[in-house]
Amino acid sequence: MKFGVCIPNFGIDIDKHAIDKVSEAAERFEYDSIWTTDHIIVPKKEKTFINTYETITTLSYLAAKTENVLLGTSIIVLPLRDPVILAKQIATIDNLSEGRTILGVGVGWLKEEFVFLQKDFNRRGKITDEYIKIIKEIWTKDEIEYKVDNEIVNFVALPKPVKIPKILIGGNSKRAIKRAARIGDGWFPVGIHYNEIKKGNEILNKYSPYKKSIFLRIFVNIGGNKVVYKSSTGELRVSLGGSDREIINDIENYKNAGVIHLACWFGNVKTEEFIEKMKKFKDIMSTFK
Repeated sequence: MKFGVCIPNFGIDIDKHAIDKVSEAAERFEYDSIWTTDHIIVPKKEKTFINTYETITTLSYLAAKTENVLLGTSIIVLPLRDPVILAKQIATIDNLSEGRTILGVGVGWLKEEFVFLQKDFNRRGKITDEYIKIIKEIWTKDEIEYKVDNEIVNFVALPKPVKIPKILIGGNSKRAIKRAARIGDGWFPVGIHYNEIKKGNEILNKYSPYKKSIFLRIFVNIGGNKVVYKSSTGELRVSLGGSDREIINDIENYKNAGVIHLACWFGNVKTEEFIEKMKKFKDIMSTFK
């Protein structure tokens, strides 16, 4: 089992220094990965994400600030992006970080954000499929043919990634799981019970001839009780919490269900408290190293 931390590039105590301190702590406490969260512009009612540092820019900054941790997006709303530019950005970060990137993508859920950016909310699933195909072609093909003024032109996109980044499909729905099975390298749900992970893994195995990785983003209420809460879309989500033994047992259950990597979110709290929670969780991580 590997462990990552969701960097506070959004929330109540967000600035350059918070990002610096948390990323430095992630390396010092020997976390395996750090993850950025994505929103471009949101309605005022979405208070959690009003102040969000742009995810790719932040990831590029973190590539220069870190040496060992994997660098991932959790998750980027793919239909809101230009796939060619995004492929170039991730390939560049992968080179600058010497092969440490992971691309977590999802279809998105906030209709108002799509409307503001003049993107098609109703076709976001199909657009996501198309964009993943484009990104893979740019990363893997030596040349890409494209018609310009009735003439076929061969285009080249360099640099290629040091190694092809995993593309993880975010989302808890059956559609997301099937998308992960069809065109992703793994599935990346958020805040679901290990019994749901088991069911999702069965779907992955049914629709894919290849073994798919399962990553999980989850709220870790270290020092507090397990909580069940509602997401912005009204979905029920679970957390890790309780005693160290309870948390370890739950992680074991997630591991047995198929999860290989946890992306931990320690709450919308002040930076020093966030880091203290990371430190306490280090002892739990050591059980699985």
